[in-house]
Amino acid sequence: GMEKKDVPLVKRINIIRQLLNKAPGQEKKLEYLGLLKKYLDQCDRDGIVKLDDENRVSTLKYTMNRGFAMTYLHLGKNDLALRYLKQAEALLKEYNIANRQLEIKTIYAVYYWNIGELDKSIALYDELLQCYEHLDRTSTYINLLNSKGNLLVEARRFQEAAEVFRLYAIKKDSLSTANYYRELANMRTRHNIDKLELANRKLEVEALRDRTRMFYLWTGVIALVFVCCLLFFLVYLHRRHSMQLRKAKEKAEESDRLKSAFLANMNHEIRTPLNAIVGFSQVLIDEEDQEARRQFADIIQSNNDLLQRLISDVLDISKIESNTISLHYAEYDLPVLMSEIYNVILLRMNEGVELQLADCPPCMLYIDRNRLTQVLTNLLTNAVKHTKAGFIRFGYEAAESEVCFFVQDTGEGIPEEQQEQIFSRFVQLDDWNKGVGLGLAICKGLLEKMNGSIRVTSKVGEGSVFYVKLPRV
Repeated sequence: GMEKKDVPLVKRINIIRQLLNKAPGQEKKLEYLGLLKKYLDQCDRDGIVKLDDENRVSTLKYTMNRGFAMTYLHLGKNDLALRYLKQAEALLKEYNIANRQLEIKTIYAVYYWNIGELDKSIALYDELLQCYEHLDRTSTYINLLNSKGNLLVEARRFQEAAEVFRLYAIKKDSLSTANYYRELANMRTRHNIDKLELANRKLEVEALRDRTRMFYLWTGVIALVFVCCLLFFLVYLHRRHSMQLRKAKEKAEESDRLKSAFLANMNHEIRTPLNAIVGFSQVLIDEEDQEARRQFADIIQSNNDLLQRLISDVLDISKIESNTISLHYAEYDLPVLMSEIYNVILLRMNEGVELQLADCPPCMLYIDRNRLTQVLTNLLTNAVKHTKAGFIRFGYEAAESEVCFFVQDTGEGIPEEQQEQIFSRFVQLDDWNKGVGLGLAICKGLLEKMNGSIRVTSKVGEGSVFYVKLPRV
């Protein structure tokens, strides 16, 4: 997945290292180690010797081989574990990697334990215990004592095992006691600090109380003077405020009307790509065919782009009227575009209604693809909303100088007296059954900016046909 997204090599390696630390099982660790090996091999091919100031490729190779060795030991594959252990040891010597020799000895101790050479393993544990005791690494020392005790039991050297476990218990109790007294000392210190802070707070409260008395006295005097001035000022403002309230009410009513239109537009315009993204995301989870998954992913990405554009299109209503809207033209293959729109709308069809895509002759159109998709998707969405039985059919006919798109449905139809009103801006949704909202107003404005046109023919109870004409040049 990271290769397809072109994630930088350094970032891939860092991601794999984080995943290794959280791997749920040994098999998953092997998978991540395999990916890490692949990326480190690529570093060798590209001549990369270090990822940053702290991470050299040689050190990461050591870590990878050590990881392979420990994982294979857990899985009982001792031959593979030994191979990677020797490679890790060789890297330590070749690159003079410091402070890692004890790690190698610990893994060798586990390896000899696994293959039954218990004496060698015990000898290594004795050496490790001396080193960690000298380094004052108490926690690691205690864990090694426990492991050595279990190893001696397996070697049937019970008396020595008992002595090791006795030492283990003493050390563990000593560590627990030290931690206890350390925490007790910290609590006692914190208690003394809290007592000092409490005494300081009492002094501060007393001082604050005196200051507060003086503050209230002067505040009362100032407040009395202020109230007198305010009463005179309020009398003056009363009449002026009444006039301002009347104007503000009118402005608020106008703002509320524009807000309602704005919200209706947002709801109408954003729903189309958002539903497509949700629908294809759900299909993508269950689809096993890689080609189909790629196509679905492309459609999701296309609608992500369209959704982003639609957010800015809310402001385009005013831009259309002020002739400041920007269009981005390019050559597009219409059959491919129509097929994408068909796949999107198909997911939203009502039961009992058939979606038909007419034959699409080869045609390249120099057009703003997102705006054309927005227009056709709006028309098809409205058709789905108002068609409960029959079919919805769309397509285009290409002439030498223009392309005529059509969207035909067998839905409710539009009364003749309202066929022009539906293209008006901020039309009330109840004016035509469930209404087509602001979508058609935006379609008409966009088409006018693209030197195109839109019209409708319809009969109540039989259906409607919307025609969109766009020039080819």
